Formats: sequence, C-alpha cells, structure tokens
Amino acid sequence: MSDIFIKHTATTINEYLHVIKQINKPFQENGEELWYRGQGNASWRLSPVGVRNMKPYLNSRGYKIDSQSTTYGDTYVGPSLSNMLSEFKRRSLPFLNERPTNEFEWMFLAQHYHLPTKLLDWTLNPLIALYFALGKSTDKRKSEKNIDNALKEYERNELTDEGVAIFVINPAEINLIFHDIPHPIDIAASPNTWKGYSETSDNQEFGPICVLGNYLEDRIRAQSGNFTLHGSNIWSLDYYEILQQKIQKIFIPYGCIDEIREDLSNLGINESFIYPGLDTLSYEIRKKEELRFSSSYVKEMEVETDF
Repeated sequence: MSDIFIKHTATTINEYLHVIKQINKPFQENGEELWYRGQGNASWRLSPVGVRNMKPYLNSRGYKIDSQSTTYGDTYVGPSLSNMLSEFKRRSLPFLNERPTNEFEWMFLAQHYHLPTKLLDWTLNPLIALYFALGKSTDKRKSEKNIDNALKEYERNELTDEGVAIFVINPAEINLIFHDIPHPIDIAASPNTWKGYSETSDNQEFGPICVLGNYLEDRIRAQSGNFTLHGSNIWSLDYYEILQQKIQKIFIPYGCIDEIREDLSNLGINESFIYPGLDTLSYEIRKKEELRFSSSYVKEMEVETDF
C-alpha cells in the first residue's frame, strides 16, 4: 500500500523550519503560496467538524444501511449545520461590531467560534500551524514515549497516534483539480456564483474548494486564516485519491513538543499573538509572573537549606 501523504519528520523547531523551507522551495519559484494546518494527533484525518459525526443512512438505491460499509452515492445524516448556523445568526447579533453581509461570511465567523461547519481551517503561517498542533496536544502520558520509537512507528504507519502533525497543501493545485481555477477563491466576494457551497443551498456542490477567509475579526486576521470548504461529499480531504501525494505531512513525536513549544514562545508565537485581546494579555502576564515567582522561590529555598 502506498503512502497517503508526502511524509516528513521534525524533532526540533530548527528541523521544522528546515522542512518548511524545503517544501516551499519549488512552489516559491512559481510564486505559489502554501497553506498549513496543525493537528494535535497525527492519526486524525483532514475532515471538518461539521461532517465528522455524520452517519450513513441510505445507499444509492434508497435502502437503509445496516453495516459500516459505505460507498459512493450513500446518503448521510447528522446534526443540521444549517439549523445551527441560522440560530448563530439570530443570537450573535448583540456581540458583533461588524455584521457579516452574506452566508459565507457568517460561516467563517461561526467556524472561528467553534460552531460545526464544513470549513477546515488553514493558515498562511507555518509557525501558527505548529502552535495549534502543539496546543491541542495535552496527553502527558504520550509525551513520555520514546522519540525514536515514535519516528519508526510513523515510518510504518503514517496515521500513528504517537505525535502531532502539520499538513501542507497548495490551494491553487487543489482548485485546479476540482474547479479548473488555478488560485484560491474569494468566495465571500461572489456568494451567488458559489451558492452551491452554502449550507442552505438545495443543490450543493460535490467536491472541496479552497477559499480565502475574510478578516472581520482581529483574531481571524492574526491567524492568517483561510479554509477548505467541503461540499456535499463528506470524505476527508485526504481520502481523495487524486489529492494523495499532493498533501505533505510533517510528523513531530509527542516527546519533542515541550521543548518546541518553549522555542515557539521565544519567537513570539504565543496565546496573546494568536488570540489578541485584553483577556489573553492578562492571562499571559499572570503566567509569566507566576513562573518568575516560582523560579525565584525555589532558588531562595535552596539557599536556605544550604546553611
């Protein structure tokens, strides 16, 4: 069985930056911009939250599906994305400084605040993708596992759960394959042209599309956010054979993440950078002072015990 992804590994931030440089080199020569996505478990597929919990219901002949075996043309059911988006529109208005002007802007905003949609987040900044991969990794037990063994496991199984992963795509390449358009789409600027990707559309488009995010919110702007928007087909992005070997994956073992997270913070990629606002600024100041106090207190106690 061939690999799904073009595989890379990194155990330090310097190795990570070197891999990013090597991946970018052939695309930069053509003036193409890559997108990055970090995930806290390397076994997770590239699937939007809004379709992960959908269940097969009817097959292509209209019969109920009783097994886990699914095929092309099956009908899936799950929580209504359109109902959730409609309620979000109604109830979010008192909190908005600027109101979205079309359905896609509403989807971007809802996605940013963790409402399930068919959007999958990507960023132009590989360090931000790394931050999200490390930030979503909280399994301390896994972080104690041997790094060399994790790397060997990834070589055998690219869907191992022994580390985090950062994915890299060329959005122009994906849109050329599915839409014969060699660049990402500003879908919010042409909502009627692409209404088949709207949650409320009766005639939904089938395959995925790479779309530019709008920056109505400061936090979306800080994260350089763009999206892959999935159509009526619920397959994850990496299930499409035509896209396999066009998606690059960087694996980082759990045992490396504490050191890389510290190095990333030293580069200024921290919570207040990712989530600008007074709440995160206050949190960062508090944690910094707690760390300083803890360090000085330990040193004082060590001095006292020397007498």
